[in-house]
Order: sequence, then C-alpha cells, then structure tokens
Amino acid sequence: MTVSITYDSVALPNPAPLEPKVSANSFEIEIECFTNDYSVVETFQAKTGIAKAYGLASCKVKIQIDGGAKKASLVISGVNTDLDGTYTNCVIMEPFQAKEQGGTAGTWWKFKLKFQQDTSA
Repeated sequence: MTVSITYDSVALPNPAPLEPKVSANSFEIEIECFTNDYSVVETFQAKTGIAKAYGLASCKVKIQIDGGAKKASLVISGVNTDLDGTYTNCVIMEPFQAKEQGGTAGTWWKFKLKFQQDTSA
C-alpha cells in the first residue's frame, strides 16, 4: 500500500513518519519529507506559526495559537492500521526545519514537520 499523508488538504511529499506519540488523550508525530519543489517547503512553512501546547488536568492537550499556525486535519493512510486515520485540530509546531540536501545544488530539500493535535475540544 502506498503511504499518503496530507495536512490541510496538501500532500506531504515522500513522507517518512517518525515515532508517533499516541495515547487516548493526545497525538504527536514528526514527519520528514523530501522534495525537489521548494514551493512545497514554502507552503508548509507558511502553515507553521507560534503555537504552545498545554497539558490539562484531564490529560488532554490544549494548543494556543499566537501566530500564523492554524488547526487543520492531518490524514494518514498506508502506514499501518493503528496509525491510519484523520486527526482533526492538528497544528504544525515550531521550529520548522528545512535544509538543502547536500550535493544537489538547491534542487532537493528535506524538511521535518512536528504535528500536535489539540484534543481539548
């Protein structure tokens, strides 16, 4: 099965999920992506802003947005049955990390996104 991950209806290019943290009351995952289209990097960078996560007494997570970040759905399919699904109210947390892939003369970029879900709603 092909891995497909989208955030706010935009596909993450060549996604590689890394160690999700999932519990009954929280969801957090880092995903590394690889692209030769820098506009994709800029698209996800624009969706990243200042956001802070707070643990609540109920063990749920509340995310306060202070900048360009927005809450949107993260949709994962083709990874595994435990992780596949739609995660609403997710935010790309800072810092946004992107770097040119060495030796490609600016034609390939690797970037890492950290998503966290607001489970307080």
